[in-house]
Amino acid sequence: MNAFQETSELFESLHEARLRAIHAQRSAALHGVLDARVALGRVVVALEVAEDACREAHAVSTESAGQN
Repeated sequence: MNAFQETSELFESLHEARLRAIHAQRSAALHGVLDARVALGRVVVALEVAEDACREAHAVSTESAGQN
């Protein structure tokens, strides 16, 4: 598998994980588990940062593939 495919799949996984973390965060808030909500909020932010980094890597791999 090449870097383009790897970063595409990684982005999809990160995006799905972020959506699941958002859902879990909302569930924690509904059930009054505020410490979990706060912790999950940090997870959501970390996954957003990871998604951005993955987008950058994907763009670089796309550019590199075009140069080869």
